[in-house]
Amino acid sequence: MSGSDSLKSSEEQAVLEEALFSIISHAGNARAKAYEALDLIAEGKYDEARSKIEEAHDELTEAHKAHADLIRKEASGERIPASMLLMHSLDILMTAISESDLIERLISIFEAKEKKV
Repeated sequence: MSGSDSLKSSEEQAVLEEALFSIISHAGNARAKAYEALDLIAEGKYDEARSKIEEAHDELTEAHKAHADLIRKEASGERIPASMLLMHSLDILMTAISESDLIERLISIFEAKEKKV
């Protein structure tokens, strides 16, 4: 492997790691916002909870952009190596999506229940 191949490889690795850390960061922020919404649900502050869920969705949108970019690269023939960091980023993303969706649903459930009382 020549010096330029090594440089290209390390540059590609740095770009990949940046994308993975972007997914992790935005997904983590989304989870934090979703759990803030859950705390607001417990206080009966449903409009504020919805606002936090919207913030979570904004973070998830940013995470999805980085994820979609990796998928496009792989679809165009660029090899995306499997790594613990890749698996971790996707695990955090999927968890954040699931938890945000569930917490968003809880807003409606608790709000409806409160209206019946």
